[in-house]
Amino acid sequence: MRAAVGLIRDTETLDLHVTDVIAKAGISNRAFYRHFSGKNELLMAVLEDGNRQYMEHLERRMAACATHLEAVECWIRGMLARAQNPSQVTDTRPFLLNGMRLAYEFPEESLAADETLRAPLRHALDAAHAAGELAGPARPRDVSHIVQLTLGHMTWSLIQRDPLRPADVDDIVTFALAGLHRPALDRPHHPGETASRP
Repeated sequence: MRAAVGLIRDTETLDLHVTDVIAKAGISNRAFYRHFSGKNELLMAVLEDGNRQYMEHLERRMAACATHLEAVECWIRGMLARAQNPSQVTDTRPFLLNGMRLAYEFPEESLAADETLRAPLRHALDAAHAAGELAGPARPRDVSHIVQLTLGHMTWSLIQRDPLRPADVDDIVTFALAGLHRPALDRPHHPGETASRP
């Protein structure tokens, strides 16, 4: 797995050859196939391990925040750092650009990897509601809204090779936190529904 990460950093692509990974790792074909059925299973393992390590680091930072809403902000900033820090950009871009291929082949593992990213944010939002930092009932879709806002900006930045600037990150954080304080709707909104007229 370390050999694969090194090759991904060098080439900025997931189009690796198993023979190159084996040569870089200094192992035999038999040793490789004892652990992985092929290249894509190796890449999925690298993705899962990278997400787990990054989120453990981010959760430690979130735990040091003074309030739960600050922890939410920390999550957003921590995720967007992957489109700011050059070394993280190099590690993240190949997986974002090829993620659909891995998600198609490994749907359950991809959902688990996604949940690894979402769980700390969900816990921070639940705690913010429980502590009275946010008015009104908890809205489960807020987690998805913040995830999509954050990952959308991160993905577009990486695709365009245009690193996010501090002012961009500040604006995204402000927008997300303002959305958490929005008033509740009087009734559920259904996509495609037309507004009633008096």
